[in-house]
Amino acid sequence: MDTVAFLKCRESFKETLGEAINLIGGIGKLGSPLILKPNLCTGD
Repeated sequence: MDTVAFLKCRESFKETLGEAINLIGGIGKLGSPLILKPNLCTGD
């Protein structure tokens, strides 16, 4: 099963990516590739 993290975009891509990696517990033990998929339909 793949791990998924949903979160709102932060001030910078670096900050958003860092938070996503922390939420999934790091990238060292992923069983599948890391895929970044921005949500273009946020309705903000």
